Amino acid sequence: MFDNTRNCKGIFALFLMLAAVLSAAATDSSKPQGSFREDAFRGVPFGASLADFSANKWELCPTNDAGWIKARFQSFIRTDEQKVLGDINLLEITYYFLDGKFYGVLLQTADGSQTEILRQALVSTRGVPLNTSLPAGGAVWIGTASTAILQRNQGASDGALLIVGNTLQQSYEAYVKDAGGKISKDL
Repeated sequence: MFDNTRNCKGIFALFLMLAAVLSAAATDSSKPQGSFREDAFRGVPFGASLADFSANKWELCPTNDAGWIKARFQSFIRTDEQKVLGDINLLEITYYFLDGKFYGVLLQTADGSQTEILRQALVSTRGVPLNTSLPAGGAVWIGTASTAILQRNQGASDGALLIVGNTLQQSYEAYVKDAGGKISKDL
């Protein structure tokens, strides 16, 4: 799925930033919260089961090896999907599941202009992003049902938009903490 290590590190950084931003937003009630309620991607609501995706006849292919299929956190791509949003041709669309439930989606762009089009679409639908400590080129929109994090890679021409369902965020943070604790014993 990823053609180089830089993309993998960037995706991982997006997930880490998501946890940090949501934790900070949860503890600071003075920050404005968005009023939008985007609770689905392409018609499938966040929290839907893998079976729901099968019922919609989506052909999901794991992005990992077969031994990782039973992991709590899984990622898939749709083999039958058009990787297009409006005028944007995406490099990849990756679907993330936590404990078999649709947690989020990652959209990867090929260049800065396509990333900027995504940013403008988010501003149009979700309003002005929150002021955060994300690196330059990053923006966050926290809504009632989902959160979006847009990150443009400054040294390259690509970008990524991560949209996650808020209902599974606490479970995701607990998963990361638990998994990190287990891995730390091997470091």
